[in-house]
Amino acid sequence: MIPLVILGWSTFVLAEEFLFRGLLLPRMYRVFGKRDCFVNAFLFELYSIFQYWMVPFRFLEGWLLARAAKRHQSTWMAFVMRGVEGLPIGMLITVGVISQPLTASPRLIEFPMISTRPAPMTRYLGKLADIPIYNPYSGALFQVDLRGADLSSLDLRGRINDLSYADFDLHTIWPDKNQMPVNFDPTLVLEIGKNPGLGVRDLHAQGITGKGVGVAIIDQTLLTEHIEYTERLRWYEELPGYPSPASFHGSAVASIAVGQTVGVAPEADLYYIGGAGSQISTFWALGHQYAQAIRRIIQINAQLPAEGKIRIISISSGWLPSLPGYQDACRAVKEAGTAGMMVITTDAATGMPSGVYAEGLGRPPTADPVNLLSYTPGLWWANTFYAGTFQNTVERDNMLLFPMDSRTMASFTGASDYIFNRSGGQSWVVPYIAGLYALTAQVDPAITPQQFWNAAIQAGKMIEIQHDGKIYTLGKIIDPTELINIIKDSH
Repeated sequence: MIPLVILGWSTFVLAEEFLFRGLLLPRMYRVFGKRDCFVNAFLFELYSIFQYWMVPFRFLEGWLLARAAKRHQSTWMAFVMRGVEGLPIGMLITVGVISQPLTASPRLIEFPMISTRPAPMTRYLGKLADIPIYNPYSGALFQVDLRGADLSSLDLRGRINDLSYADFDLHTIWPDKNQMPVNFDPTLVLEIGKNPGLGVRDLHAQGITGKGVGVAIIDQTLLTEHIEYTERLRWYEELPGYPSPASFHGSAVASIAVGQTVGVAPEADLYYIGGAGSQISTFWALGHQYAQAIRRIIQINAQLPAEGKIRIISISSGWLPSLPGYQDACRAVKEAGTAGMMVITTDAATGMPSGVYAEGLGRPPTADPVNLLSYTPGLWWANTFYAGTFQNTVERDNMLLFPMDSRTMASFTGASDYIFNRSGGQSWVVPYIAGLYALTAQVDPAITPQQFWNAAIQAGKMIEIQHDGKIYTLGKIIDPTELINIIKDSH
């Protein structure tokens, strides 16, 4: 810790403040007069050009530091200001340094191993005076959030448009049927949303369920007792940090991947490292967190029999190149690949071949999830799509689309609770891919990530959709049945 502090002060004080405010600023007045602070800030901005995203802030910071140093005729004021600036970073570094790593795994692991059981999270909004109005142009998620809300006193007969974009759960209390739109049935919407779609359940009926394949997930805390996956949860461990209740995110991704009624691979074994990204104080060391978790999964996998190995690690997040730990996480991903596991994240550079990237599909709540023509661009990127992006481009031909919106998932509020999520994100695409990979690994235990993606692209389907009187080409949409057939034929 002390070397880090010394290095930071050497950089900020000696290299920057003595140079810009101590040496250059007094001499700039002779050349630039009253513009000396402006020019000093401009040079400070250029000095930081390698952090291009920080350039505007560096200029403002440089001007404030120069003004302070000039007004007090001393660089000490600039030193103090830079010290205050460094306090949050210092605190984050401190957290990263003093936090304990995962304890060493035993030489002989006994399964299942559940190290802790996070408590369910209570969510109750109480009685609402009205429901929110959906704005298709805002881009915000959970605009019509009715999870845990009491709507029993409302008349919603004229609110079908807003209800069509609502998120709700089993704790939502609805008005009497005669106070609801005739074409909106929450129970039906919830049930339809459980289907992974696109023929996945037909594959399950054929025995292609991911049985004998391990799926690992690194995410936030998990409600370990949920009926969707608890019987196949073989490992649950949390990264060091503050104890927290179960998270919405964790239960959702686990059920999408391996849920017994809502998942893509309902008989795959689940190995889960929780707590990743749960605490804001660990953001600075996020890359190291994921690297540590990936290496734990590698340790676990080394003790599994050949017929039950973990084949895929699903991470519905990523790590930034600008933060410490990036290279460590990338090295861990390569180590996992050497150990026979594909790592898939929300970053297109991790888990997918160069030039290939995944995106999520939208679907009206009551549309048939099995029917290819039910799908549209996902709500969060639909406006961009209809503006012309991905039309007749190389990117479109190398973009694979997976079900994302209008999904029913395990809820973090109780062991048998469910939530309907109207507008999803990339976080739901990643576990869907992980589930599909488990299905293909069951069919062909020797499959490689490259073979999987080649087959997935080959199996993709294009459709035409109408929007505002125009026709758009949407695709490639994953075809799970065709994907499995291609794997079988090449096996």
